[in-house]
Amino acid sequence: MEINNFCSNCDKDVVMELLSDDYLEYRGSCPTNLIEHLELVDFNEDITVKINLTKSIDTCKVYDSVAFTKYLLKLDISNQIKQISSYFNEGHVVRLNSNSNFTTFIKANRVIHTEQVINIVNDELKSSITPYYINWLINVYVHDEVLSSYFERVRNILSLICICENKERDFSSYYLSRDNAVDIDEVRNLNSLQSNYFYQVFKWIFEDDNYNLKRSIVCNILSIQASFPESLNKNLLPLLKSNLNIVFKDNFDSYIAAKSSVMDYLFELSTRLSEEINNNKSSLNNSLLVILSFFFTSVVFTAIDKGKLENIFTYEVSVLSSAFILCSMVYLTFSQIETENATDYYDKQKVEFMTKYNTVFSQEELSDLFNPPSIQDVFIRAKSRTMFYIYQSILLFLTILIWYLHYLNL
Repeated sequence: MEINNFCSNCDKDVVMELLSDDYLEYRGSCPTNLIEHLELVDFNEDITVKINLTKSIDTCKVYDSVAFTKYLLKLDISNQIKQISSYFNEGHVVRLNSNSNFTTFIKANRVIHTEQVINIVNDELKSSITPYYINWLINVYVHDEVLSSYFERVRNILSLICICENKERDFSSYYLSRDNAVDIDEVRNLNSLQSNYFYQVFKWIFEDDNYNLKRSIVCNILSIQASFPESLNKNLLPLLKSNLNIVFKDNFDSYIAAKSSVMDYLFELSTRLSEEINNNKSSLNNSLLVILSFFFTSVVFTAIDKGKLENIFTYEVSVLSSAFILCSMVYLTFSQIETENATDYYDKQKVEFMTKYNTVFSQEELSDLFNPPSIQDVFIRAKSRTMFYIYQSILLFLTILIWYLHYLNL
């Protein structure tokens, strides 16, 4: 009966072989015929039964949960995750057909995970399999006690990886604090109730943008407990939430002060950049004004000297004017470079100032605070070379005009 159930639930017809001392007694796909031949063989001989299965595309089966999990448990956690990613790929699981003999899973849609959790697991294990996905597998295989129990172990370890920032190189333990580490075996051997409490803590940590602060609180609270497994009880999560409220209350004044400090800094930064822009603009205007004044003076004095406007741009005047313009162009170039260097310095200074507040503001709020439209606009204006190129073009045009007028003997 068992072999009949087994074969009837296979993807395709199985091919069964019965060998007696390597002699083929039977080959076929009918379980009843196989049983009949088994009744005829001499069991004093070496009897072998082979069952060949053909797997359908995008369909996988676990026929022996115990043997399968024993195989996985021989691997380290990194390789276990790789195997889970391969065998239980989130693109290949949607529903479960299970009885006492085997478990089947077939193709499904992708499960969406929290981005920061994926980043942590990917950094540690080079995988996108997260505790959220393992928890879904637990629900999928809830009727298979062996597989669901195994997945609980994996979920515990992945949750610990996401919570703790430091670990031993061989993944044997993870540090809650500098002096307190959780051995991986402690996490692996949590009972089902403790495992669920631990997963609730994990979900609470990553439910919003305060996950860095929550991770710190969890590690601090767990590090002072006498026993890590025993601390995973119904009182843990309320305790963590209370500690978070205390931290928020204590940090609120610091938060307001930090935000005020950032706004003052950005106002000062905007003022400095505006001064750089104005200074650069003044250099451009002054250079052009001086050159135009020089030309005007040359025309006036020539007219006074000769009594008429004739042969104003002599060779000497043209050379002197060109040299004067060239010096102005070089001066404007250095002025532009100095402005750009100052802008780059202020930009680096802004990034360094931002890092001081990584623990106070979330990354999103930090980015929004330090990159308002007004600051972005003033940085763009400070780095822009449009006016520089326009003024350089004007000076170049004046140089060409001088020599053109010289050759016309004007």
